[in-house]
Amino acid sequence: SLSGHGLITSLTKLSAAIIECMYDSSNLTYSGSNVCDGDDQPVAGQTICNGSSATWPALPEAWIYLPFCLSDASANPPNWFILACDTACLSGQSAVVCTRTGCTISTLTADLPIKD
Repeated sequence: SLSGHGLITSLTKLSAAIIECMYDSSNLTYSGSNVCDGDDQPVAGQTICNGSSATWPALPEAWIYLPFCLSDASANPPNWFILACDTACLSGQSAVVCTRTGCTISTLTADLPIKD
């Protein structure tokens, strides 16, 4: 969907700030100083890491961040994983995945489990 492509643009712009976090050895945070450890959901408007002024962008209407936010600033090269999807993250809906290699949009081929 077009809203997903707009999201790719805003998350791709965020990647420069994420790289700064990684090279400052600062892992991604989802809210305040709480580090993304693989089962956390980024909160729009919250800073992306300690020491950064960049914030998680608001998502298009009906989109959600999945609670799979993860980063490893100590890896070489540092890496991260962010996932957002349309509505309920069901098969056939759009999803945006961002990693060290960039952001991509795809159509889900299976329902994604949404952990509480």
